[in-house]
Amino acid sequence: MKANPKLPPALAEALGGGTPDPGALLDALAPALPLIGRMAETPQEPEWHGEGDVRTHTEMVIAEAIRLAADHGLSGERRAALIIGAALHDIGKPLVTREESADGRTRITSPRHAARGRSYAAPRLPALGLPLAVEGAALSAIKRHSPSGKAFRKDYPLRNPRPARCADPALIYLLETADLRGRICADLPKKLERLEYFRLAAEDAGVWDRDPYADWAARLADLLAGEPASAHAYALAEAIRMHEAGEIESPEEAAAITHARRAKAPRFTLTCGTSGSGKSTWVRDHAADAEVVSMDAWREKLGGRRGNQSENGRVFQAAREQLKAALRGGRDAIWDATSLRADGRGALVALAHAYGATSTIVAFPSAPDEARRRNRTRRDPVPQSILDRQFETLEWPEITEAHRVESYRP
Repeated sequence: MKANPKLPPALAEALGGGTPDPGALLDALAPALPLIGRMAETPQEPEWHGEGDVRTHTEMVIAEAIRLAADHGLSGERRAALIIGAALHDIGKPLVTREESADGRTRITSPRHAARGRSYAAPRLPALGLPLAVEGAALSAIKRHSPSGKAFRKDYPLRNPRPARCADPALIYLLETADLRGRICADLPKKLERLEYFRLAAEDAGVWDRDPYADWAARLADLLAGEPASAHAYALAEAIRMHEAGEIESPEEAAAITHARRAKAPRFTLTCGTSGSGKSTWVRDHAADAEVVSMDAWREKLGGRRGNQSENGRVFQAAREQLKAALRGGRDAIWDATSLRADGRGALVALAHAYGATSTIVAFPSAPDEARRRNRTRRDPVPQSILDRQFETLEWPEITEAHRVESYRP
């Protein structure tokens, strides 16, 4: 894999197969991800991280990732994803680290740092010009980098392929191995042993280095032979969704359940991004025959101007009724709004599925400086404080939130 010669040397070295100095790599990433500058001042619980602050730990993890990549023969994009994932796996800790007291003891904790880190990195990583595969794998690794932790074990019933779709188990295994080796803690052997159980479970479930739905796709191709590609895509997407929700157990069930809908399913598209990220421009260029449900348009209609946030309850209800009418009539629809929270997106996607629609989330990664610049040129710019708050509350969409989740790059 050739690295962009315009990249800082340490980053180019990481992408090009070299062995960059861990500190230099973090410094090369810092202009695009300023939270790196706060890693050294972010403490960690000494019982689990005797090595000290987040920056010290991260440099140790990068060094271990480079060694593991060599030991396992990784090259190209997978190697780069492991190293970039190692550099950014704890990027969210400066945002959430705090002291908590329980049972007469005070500990340093970093709740939800993985999810916050992924959402922080997602709109900023494109500025680095990384290969899309590297960027996507690194973001997945940030979110899911702790399969030896309690939260991940609860979320990883390996009979359900959902977590394996979110992140490559083999990459997660290597990153967590580096994460564990790159720290000082008393129970390290036990944690590494638990990680081996994770690897064995993933292998037994058939999701290690393998598309968990390859067999389903092949079977549906046989069952739907002669039908158009759009019908195949809808049936497979619904099969995956229903299987992971515990509603079906076989592709045959999916073929039967989707029979009446797959030839005429309307398309529902939902945009996700901060103000000034280019959503409305994209909608204008891609609307074609779709009905656009615009929150800004409803704000203007009900509140007098597009930037009026005082009627958001009424605005949402009116927009939702417009969406229902479009889908009920079998028309394609585009939801043009920021849609920053996963729960809000989930409710709208579930509504679309109830009407038999396909669902696509288009996410718009725009770094804060670029979003601010674009926001200033809008007809009704949002206040700077609101835009800043949007970046703080952004929950970057995961692949499992809709039939299809994609990131738009102009």
